[in-house]
Amino acid sequence: MALTKFNINDYICFEENENTRSCVTRFYRELYENPDVEDKVNWFMNYHTTLVDGKPIMRMQFHEFASTIGRYMIIGSSPYIKDNDLYFETKDDDSKTRLLAEFENFRRRTEKEKSELVSTANKKLLGQLTEVYDDFDRAFAKPIWGQNTVSLLDGLKKIYVKFKKIMTDNGLEQFDPTGESFDPQKHEAFMQKPSFEYPENTVSTTLQPGYTVNGNIIKHAQVVVSSGCPGGRDA
Repeated sequence: MALTKFNINDYICFEENENTRSCVTRFYRELYENPDVEDKVNWFMNYHTTLVDGKPIMRMQFHEFASTIGRYMIIGSSPYIKDNDLYFETKDDDSKTRLLAEFENFRRRTEKEKSELVSTANKKLLGQLTEVYDDFDRAFAKPIWGQNTVSLLDGLKKIYVKFKKIMTDNGLEQFDPTGESFDPQKHEAFMQKPSFEYPENTVSTTLQPGYTVNGNIIKHAQVVVSSGCPGGRDA
């Protein structure tokens, strides 16, 4: 077989199948040195899988693929690659080694660039948050019991509004998914309970809101999911 090109796009896609699952399982077993990793494997598969035309398709960032199961997929299997997102073949051990080296170099470059971006973003955000820090220092400079309660609360509210604006300006958004269909990529289910108000597999209560940064989930909303009307009766 000949080594063919592979495209580095925002996402790669391939069908979920037993071969894919076995590669993910092998990766987690080697990572944790524990044969019992089924829960972690199920989480990984569920988190990265979505339905495309009725088929379970895994979607993930290329650097995630390269730095986790990518090397195992190359060495141990030839998964079905959707469209032209990624495709490759190897003809011998040398070509495998070269391809793995390219993946490793790409992973290192990506991690370094990502680290530098995070560092720069953190400096900007922390610089803005020093204003809130100073506001709290001024608010608590005097003993709380010696201040007018209404004025103190008004001052704390203003600090909160400033803090919220800084976070929003940096791309942070809070979301409450109550009433939405349960989505494991956005929601973390704490329990499932019957509900007269919400149909089955719908978020009936939000215990803690979720957060996104520039549209990307950074914290799942903690929710209660409806199991449908009690006793299966119509609401």
